[in-house]
Amino acid sequence: MQSAREDVFNALFALLKTATPPATLTWGLVGRRLQHWDNVPAADQPCMFLQAGPQNASQPTWGLTTWKLQAHVFIYFRCDGSVSQDYPPDTLVNGFIDAIEAAVAPQVPGDLQTLGGLVTHCYINGEIMFDSGISDDQGVIVIPIEILSGV
Repeated sequence: MQSAREDVFNALFALLKTATPPATLTWGLVGRRLQHWDNVPAADQPCMFLQAGPQNASQPTWGLTTWKLQAHVFIYFRCDGSVSQDYPPDTLVNGFIDAIEAAVAPQVPGDLQTLGGLVTHCYINGEIMFDSGISDDQGVIVIPIEILSGV
């Protein structure tokens, strides 16, 4: 039996798969099982992985547990000309971040992203880490996602 938590991560993953990579790129690989970039051939990049992170419980009201679930979106891309020769690496980094932001944004501006009513709110929160591949032509982006829920 699938847990409510797993429903939440599956809904987030389905939403993230709608993200459109920048320029004329398409996802070569997407998954929920994180792989190291050394194990993802250039032909499968750009790629995106969703990895669940820490889960924090609190009980601000007696009898009602609220959850803060965290996840990270990992994006790998090559900037050695095999995939992205027409675009500077930083342009690609910004385009990938914009794509994930757009995918996670609520359908109606001003509303909250509830993953179809499964959670209270889902959003990008925290520092986005990236290496634009200047030293070794391997770009990596890590985008933190926070999910608030009564799961």
